[in-house]
Amino acid sequence: EPYITPDGISLGVDLYRTDTNTQRLDITRYRQTVNGFGLRFGLPVTEQISDTLRLVYDNNKLSLNDDAPPSYKNLVATYGDRFDSLKLGNVLAYDSRDSVMFPTSGWYNRLSTEIALAPADLRYYRVELQGQYYQPLPLTMFALINAEYGFVNGYASKPVPLTQNFYMGGTNSVRGYRTYSLGPQEGDLALGASRKM
Repeated sequence: EPYITPDGISLGVDLYRTDTNTQRLDITRYRQTVNGFGLRFGLPVTEQISDTLRLVYDNNKLSLNDDAPPSYKNLVATYGDRFDSLKLGNVLAYDSRDSVMFPTSGWYNRLSTEIALAPADLRYYRVELQGQYYQPLPLTMFALINAEYGFVNGYASKPVPLTQNFYMGGTNSVRGYRTYSLGPQEGDLALGASRKM
């Protein structure tokens, strides 16, 4: 983090572009390009508690395959194939781990909130909770317990874009399942879900 005071207050600027192609995943086949700009402000509350505020604007271009399920076609019918979002987010974290890069003991807990605001096109809010506990074991090993819960809802009579749903499955979430293969489906394609646990 680019700290701007000796107390650890941070300020950052993000410029980014992401290109998503889901052709090889068990979800709706689409291509999405996102160009965005963001500002971050971080405040250390205590030695182990930090709070980060973020304001992000991004512009989305979405291209669907001809065989896209009705849910995604409805998304394009609602927002068009180009839409923008203005997101205000906050992350409150408690971190007592012995190492950020290679932890073997301690806790990491995080509360993340985000809301998409007017005058941009999208209207939704998201809340995520995460708790991790690292326990040292003999022979330089350790055990990790990880728990997560989250939900996302639309407001102002606008639906949540399916691209903002939770997609579970794969080595980074639920091992033993193909990447993003869990959740509601249309046909044999996963649509993601508005809840995760």
